[in-house]
Amino acid sequence: DAVYVRKSSDPQVEQSQIDAIKDYLVRKKIHVPEKCWFSDTGSRHWPEDRPDFQRLLELVNQRAVRRVFIWKQDRFVSGVRLWFHYLYQ
Repeated sequence: DAVYVRKSSDPQVEQSQIDAIKDYLVRKKIHVPEKCWFSDTGSRHWPEDRPDFQRLLELVNQRAVRRVFIWKQDRFVSGVRLWFHYLYQ
């Protein structure tokens, strides 16, 4: 399992995303090691420009990660086409 958090700009705080995901994981009794938490600052329109997103994607492609927890879909990518592209992967 892995967690992905993204903020749009540096001044933006991602703590609310982290808190919401942690709360969910506790309720579901799911443990995600800290080394499997990924975080980027960048546009949802350009996932290829986000280094942690790319590292996470590589782990998914290697089948080293089977589930990725995110706060909201727009924290991952923008638009239906990109969402389904990465969901398929």
